Amino acid sequence: MKKLGVIYSLAAVACFAANPLTTKFYSADAAALVYHDSLFIFAGHDEQGPQGNNNKAFIMHDWHVMVTDDMENYHDYGAVLSVKTFKWANASAFAGHCEYRNGKFYWYVAVHHGTIKENGSEGFAIGVAVADHPSGPWKDAIGQALVTDNTPNDVKLNIDPAIFYDGDDIWMYWGSWNAGRRVKLKENMLELASTPEDIKIKDFFEAPWMHKYRGNYYFSYASGYPSTTNYSMAPSINGPWTQKGVINDKLDNSETNHQAIFKYLGHWYFMYHGANSPGGWTYRRSVNIDYLYYDENANIQKIKRTTTGVDKVNNAPLAEGGFRIAIWRLKTKTASWCSARRMILPMPSCG
Repeated sequence: MKKLGVIYSLAAVACFAANPLTTKFYSADAAALVYHDSLFIFAGHDEQGPQGNNNKAFIMHDWHVMVTDDMENYHDYGAVLSVKTFKWANASAFAGHCEYRNGKFYWYVAVHHGTIKENGSEGFAIGVAVADHPSGPWKDAIGQALVTDNTPNDVKLNIDPAIFYDGDDIWMYWGSWNAGRRVKLKENMLELASTPEDIKIKDFFEAPWMHKYRGNYYFSYASGYPSTTNYSMAPSINGPWTQKGVINDKLDNSETNHQAIFKYLGHWYFMYHGANSPGGWTYRRSVNIDYLYYDENANIQKIKRTTTGVDKVNNAPLAEGGFRIAIWRLKTKTASWCSARRMILPMPSCG
């Protein structure tokens, strides 16, 4: 009974994050990077005005980086990267993805190219910024775009880059307007190692994201417009891909759906943007995080969007011994001893 009292005491001081993560600025298209024990969030910045007929466009000039160590308290480093970092670009700080390699952080972002634009395209290109830390300072890694409208077998809208490591192979995925591509990168992260190839996902629209779980490969993406988030599943990075359907439904007052799926401190999370900040709408979005669950066959379950967000995670050692790996919500004092026991390790199995 003494142990049970300790556990209820822990539950009483538990506090929970809320969605959206911040209302200090409008944020969108966020990507996640787990580095050591910290979670870094790389987010676009919506600067459009209030909803109205004259404001129907994305206005985005820079990107923010936020960091958390417990999924409750977030520190915003501010607008650490902007379109102006890339001298060859002239507008539109669209979605990006950052990864760590070779002692550096590489941030792949989509921007309008200042001079390269093919007929029928919007002139988007993918650039690479590099830094020693996510907070910056960031600089243009190669002084030119990595992918442009002149890249062989590119797409008309070269946006939404996403990096995925598969063993020693480094892959970059991107695309929009129902056309997606992937390409291998060289070890230096700054050059294409192959010709881009079609991802061959039938209901793909944009926002590619790759992750792996229990030997399975998962390709998630925005489908249709207004978009849902769908996913396909395969035993290999090369397929064959089985379409699994919708995991995040259309959003209220936001036409776009853009996700990141990641594991942090033992939990799986689904990060997405919505229009749920005061004054939010399609062009003024905000980043949210909710839990992602799998079933016994490793299929992803439908995301349950919440206003409360996810629980605080605390891995600090306890004076009584063991480690607190998660704060579970014990809603009543009649919660089972087995449910309560799960909060402290080591302990016998509760099934």
